[in-house]
Amino acid sequence: MKKLSVLVVMLLGLIALQTNAQLIISVTGGNPLSVGPGTAGFEFQVGAQPLTLATFGVLDEFNDGVLSSSHTVGLWDVSAQNLVAKTVVAPGSATLVNGFFYANLLTPVTLFAGHTYRLAVQYSDIDLDLARGNVPQGGVSANSDITIKDAYLSSGSGFDYPNLNVSGANLGFFGPNAGFTPVPEPAWAGAITAGALAAWAAIRRWKARQAAGAAAAA
Repeated sequence: MKKLSVLVVMLLGLIALQTNAQLIISVTGGNPLSVGPGTAGFEFQVGAQPLTLATFGVLDEFNDGVLSSSHTVGLWDVSAQNLVAKTVVAPGSATLVNGFFYANLLTPVTLFAGHTYRLAVQYSDIDLDLARGNVPQGGVSANSDITIKDAYLSSGSGFDYPNLNVSGANLGFFGPNAGFTPVPEPAWAGAITAGALAAWAAIRRWKARQAAGAAAAA
């Protein structure tokens, strides 16, 4: 039974790792916004240490586990306005982690210390997946290795460099996110969760039998 307890701790630890290793940890306040057609997101600056990103995500604004359409998420280096990495987050293949649907990059990308980047996601004209904007000061909990800056939109209607500063939206459009470790495929994520719950249930049953045996012997 001791081995089973260790297994549960390891499984729950893996789930916690996938939950917390994100640029944006949580967003409180603000409003759900339809920001298409175009590409919307936020600017941020990397701190004193380089960062490696392995996965990009799209906000589950309604917390209903439903991603209505596919979205291209991109990361640009502001100094040269060049696209550093991109991926498509699609229904059915994305993994839901802590309020964001994630898809892994083909190759993890390293961000330079002190550099400024823009992370943004493309939305269609009539999009059921919304971003969050107008977030008040203190409403964003971000990884301590980055500093969040302004909101940005693209002047074009497709997947384009977000070149328009929309400071009135405060602190960014929080539709996109990024993670430091690859997420498991949806089937694997379900298996991890199911395995942890099954192991926990087994421990509870074993403890109940032990308690019943002790009561009968009394």
